[in-house]
Amino acid sequence: MSNASLLSLWRSTTFRGSAANAFYNTMEYVSQPALMIVCAPFLVSHLGLELYGIWMLVSALAGTVGVFHIGLGDATIKCVSACRGKGDIEGVGRMIRGTLTLSLFLGGLTAITVFLIAPYFVRHVFKIAPHNASVAATAMQLGGLLLWIQSVFSVFSNSLKAHEEFGVPVKITIALKTGIMGLAVVLVMMGHGVVAIMLATLGGTLIGTACLGLAIHRLMPTCSLLPTFDRHAWREVLHFGWYSWIQNTAGVAFSQADRLLIAALLGAGPLAYYTLCIQIAQQIHALPSAAFGFLFPHISAKQASGHNRDIKRVYHLSVIANIIVSIALALPLVLLSKRILTVWMGADFAAHAHRLLSILAVAFCVLSVNVAPHFTLLGLGKVRFVSFVNVAGGIFSLAGAAILINPLGLAGAAIGRLLYGPAISANYIKVERIL
Repeated sequence: MSNASLLSLWRSTTFRGSAANAFYNTMEYVSQPALMIVCAPFLVSHLGLELYGIWMLVSALAGTVGVFHIGLGDATIKCVSACRGKGDIEGVGRMIRGTLTLSLFLGGLTAITVFLIAPYFVRHVFKIAPHNASVAATAMQLGGLLLWIQSVFSVFSNSLKAHEEFGVPVKITIALKTGIMGLAVVLVMMGHGVVAIMLATLGGTLIGTACLGLAIHRLMPTCSLLPTFDRHAWREVLHFGWYSWIQNTAGVAFSQADRLLIAALLGAGPLAYYTLCIQIAQQIHALPSAAFGFLFPHISAKQASGHNRDIKRVYHLSVIANIIVSIALALPLVLLSKRILTVWMGADFAAHAHRLLSILAVAFCVLSVNVAPHFTLLGLGKVRFVSFVNVAGGIFSLAGAAILINPLGLAGAAIGRLLYGPAISANYIKVERIL
């Protein structure tokens, strides 16, 4: 792409709007991990590794069980943005209401499932100290209820993003996460534990969901947010959402299931070490993923309106930026892992975990350079291909972790993550063939 073309692209109103959305999306993704990183030394020292590990285990279990309905988030963006690109305002409303109905049903099913399995898992699957078993079970059950609320939160947030309105949902999300983390610190200072933190998270998420609902009403005053039994809308949502569900299920093998394996094979204490290193290393992927998330609704709308030349220009520029940013984020964590962990969590923690952090940094860098083609393919409607590629990556990653954790410990789980990135690099080939 010539310098003149790049300058023309930068000056375009559409691209500047996309850049603003990329900024907002980045702020959303960065906020919670940044808050966790800042607060982790205080929370670990007051809760202890065992209880902190239980909190992280609840988050991992919630993310794993959440695959029951997580595909609807991407389906909301795709279907709503496509209707918007065609100027079908009535279709936009039908898609939002149809997705909301499905999310309420699947979220409720998820909550019931977690409520029933939590006591059994605490006592027979995970290595939880007996005196913490009841706390862990209650926290997991509250996590299931939280997933139900978050399913509605996701529909509202993604409906706004499908309109390329990232500012409002991001501001609400950041305010929510900041408030919850602040409450967690205050509750721990007052002597409360994981259950109190989960209750505070539930209350805050309810408030955030209500605020997003009001934002949609202001954007589309005539759009009802009441659930509806619209089979046509359901078919469209589920056609995309089914493959998106497969894709996200595979992604869980990379993002959550290894933590469950660690909790089952090694215990909550080692899980705390692993999760704390993940909180830093995952920024290598989270930042580019957030920054280039605008590609999904942007390309979807452009394709629906027939502006294919713009798609190619934005994609190539995004790939270059994606690779540069990923490498720049990974190098410090690979080369300076021990020094970083010493400053953050202390010398003893660094001695146990610095090699783990270096391996995880490489794994997330390999994953990160695949962000731009991933979102481009979703925008082009190639969710089936993306799903199959992610399934392959998830199988390799989870199988590697399951085999290596026993002989290598936490390093084995980290090496398992290395197997995911190369598998999904096939996305690059697919995009180039299409464009």
